[in-house]
Amino acid sequence: DMTLSPDGSLILGLVDHRSLWVTPAAGGAPEQVFELDEGGFLMDYPRWSPLGKRIMFDRYRPAGGDIRVVDGL
Repeated sequence: DMTLSPDGSLILGLVDHRSLWVTPAAGGAPEQVFELDEGGFLMDYPRWSPLGKRIMFDRYRPAGGDIRVVDGL
């Protein structure tokens, strides 16, 4: 699942339901911006905030989950 940032400059990608990466849309090397290191949890459905400064995602495991936010992008 990949999404474009609101200003169109970055592509957000989810890898193995464990880490978030951004890649410049104009080309360049991807950069990991977050890794979920909590055992038993996975992440899904990452989405940009309207201004592109945060990413929200669903942190889940088979018995339930919650929503997390990554700041400072």
